[in-house]
Amino acid sequence: MFDKITDKFTTVFQSLRGLGKITETNIQTTVRDIRIILLEADVNYSIVKSF
Repeated sequence: MFDKITDKFTTVFQSLRGLGKITETNIQTTVRDIRIILLEADVNYSIVKSF
């Protein structure tokens, strides 16, 4: 389970790292992806929402 979460986080951060510039849109997309990863890992919704 942790391997799957780690792989997903790695993928998200690699996609962010590959960009020339970090924009507000890129950050919003990354945060959205992180929230989805946390929800898929059964993290409490209120914790994910506060992130």
